Amino acid sequence: MEKRLTLSDYIIILGFIFMLICAIGAFFYGFQIGKEKTEEKYELILSELQGEPEETLSNISYDQQHLISFYHTVFQPYREFQNKWHAYIESFNQRESSDHVNSLNELTKLAASAYTEIQNASIPKASPLLVDAQKNLMRSLKQAESGFKEVKQGPTDAFTASILTDHPVLQQSIGYALDAQQQYYHAITKWHEQYEYRVKDIQLMSKKELTFEEWQSLALNYKNLYIATQVQETSEWNPYFVQDITAQIDLLLQKRGAETLKWADTFEAYQTVVHTDGVRQGDFIRMKSKFYGQERLPQLPFYLAAY
Repeated sequence: MEKRLTLSDYIIILGFIFMLICAIGAFFYGFQIGKEKTEEKYELILSELQGEPEETLSNISYDQQHLISFYHTVFQPYREFQNKWHAYIESFNQRESSDHVNSLNELTKLAASAYTEIQNASIPKASPLLVDAQKNLMRSLKQAESGFKEVKQGPTDAFTASILTDHPVLQQSIGYALDAQQQYYHAITKWHEQYEYRVKDIQLMSKKELTFEEWQSLALNYKNLYIATQVQETSEWNPYFVQDITAQIDLLLQKRGAETLKWADTFEAYQTVVHTDGVRQGDFIRMKSKFYGQERLPQLPFYLAAY
């Protein structure tokens, strides 16, 4: 004969079922709460990353102080070394010096000294273009130091001024320096975007041949980036600044016009002024008030005075 469940048994069973339902409910409730909090957390993170205007996001790490600090602690020490390098080349070209061994020893010491100074410069990791430019200038100086030593160890009667730029190791040094230069001018456009986000200018930077209408529409900082990129890609290494090339192109366009000059595009204009020795250091400063008085520029020394 089957034993019937008592009222107490039913109460126990119902209590167990109730507790099981509560436990399951609590689990899903906790899961939902955790999910919502996680979503809120990531929504907050995303809002911090995406909540600002696009131009602010792209320039937050490239304020003027970063650019100025980089100039004085990285760009200028390398520039001083580069000027000495060019001076020695000019000296040998004009046969003002025949003691190339002492000159190479001096250049080697200057490269090592500039490397130490630049290595000790503190560049914020939040400015990746400046960080990469610093690394490339350090690579350039290391290659220059090695290259000068190799040239010095070569046969004396084989030495010419051209070897100071044509030696394979020194070519690598120049390449790294031009990479760093392009990255610095790129960082300047990132600073510019903080105040004026020029979508068309940014898009035009991917083109090699610009029409003169496109060129004239660019803000100066983007013209300089375009020229810095062409200098990098064509390995043109000269003592003048990128903006000196920009100014010379603008001067010739204003005085004679592209049709008279028979230039097809700005890349041809760039090649012409560089290869015909038509650019001088300080051209930008001499033409600044005439052409660029209304341009937005960071307060960097090479925009303020001729060096």
